[in-house]
Parts: sequence; C-alpha cells; structure tokens
Amino acid sequence: ETFYAITLNSACNITSCKNLGKGNSAEVLVNIRALAMTALQTNSSAIVLAHNHPSGILEPSIEDIEFTKKVNTLLETLRIMLLDHIIVSEGDYISLASKGFI
Repeated sequence: ETFYAITLNSACNITSCKNLGKGNSAEVLVNIRALAMTALQTNSSAIVLAHNHPSGILEPSIEDIEFTKKVNTLLETLRIMLLDHIIVSEGDYISLASKGFI
C-alpha cells in the first residue's frame, strides 16, 4: 500500500501531493504528525487522503475508518477540512466521505 496526502489552498488549488507512507500489500503506516505538518507547511485549507489496496478489496478496513476519523478530528482542531479519503484498487475507487465516514 502507498499513502498520499493532497493539500489544497482556500481556492481549492492543489498546493502539494506528498507520499506519506509505503507499506506492504496489507498495510501502510502513516505518521499522523507528518500529515499535520504537511498541511500546515503548505498553508492548506483542505486535504484529501488517498491510498491503494493492492489486495483488490475495495472496501475500507476498520483501520482505514478509524484512521480517517482520527485525522479528521486532528485537522478540525487546526481548522483544516478533510474533504475525502479515497481508496483505489484495480481500476476502481471508493470515497470514505460518500460512505459517511467524514
């Protein structure tokens, strides 16, 4: 799995797209502090998270959902909006925002 953070300014222009973790086929460890620092250093108003599931299973894991909620809580305290967390697998994707997890 590979994890990215895409940061946006107040005009919704992308300010950065940063790889924040590369793991194995079952998981990726992401440093939540590094994620917050990326958002702050780019003076972001919003952020989109994205990672892949090499297993081909598109549904978010319990860990994906818990991590997303944890990041959302942190970003809210920084007044940065988490727009979405997208999971990509074999030519398809799922939006955690559209599933109601954000």
